[in-house]
Amino acid sequence: MLNVRYSNIVATAEIDAQKLENQLQKQPSSKTEMLFVAPFWAKKALRDAADKEKLGVILDFPYGNSRSESILTGAQIALNEGAKHVAITYPYGAHASGMNWPKILFAQLSKLVHSNEGLLWVYLDTDHLPEPLWAQALNWIKNAGVDGIILSQDQGNHPVNQQTIDFALQTLAPQLWVHLFQK
Repeated sequence: MLNVRYSNIVATAEIDAQKLENQLQKQPSSKTEMLFVAPFWAKKALRDAADKEKLGVILDFPYGNSRSESILTGAQIALNEGAKHVAITYPYGAHASGMNWPKILFAQLSKLVHSNEGLLWVYLDTDHLPEPLWAQALNWIKNAGVDGIILSQDQGNHPVNQQTIDFALQTLAPQLWVHLFQK
């Protein structure tokens, strides 16, 4: 699996300065690992990180319920602070509306992030998106110019397994990356 990487997300409500410091000290050493932080901690993390190229900001984590305007503003602030990787939580509620709002948001974010020479990721939790909707979600991601996805499982009801990874790799364009994150 050439296009599979591993990520760690430090964006929970329990994170404090000391926990962030600990994560930054044991920041991924492998070329294929990354660390994503909440926007509140982005400035500190980007200032203190040993390897800023392996550090990203994740927006709207963990449920993906924010308005597009606030996500775009958050992305712009993160990019202004020096982030090169921006991740967004898949907007599950918008997907459930039956409209293509997620694709529009991804396209807007892709334009913004790429104009700032960054990479855009979409965080997909297998527990929040029913399997029948996966193909549509992955096609929206692919067609909107997203650089890759982060696959995760929240409660473990629908674990990220080899079949899930293979389906994502087959559906996405070959140049897109799949990051794996398990809590």
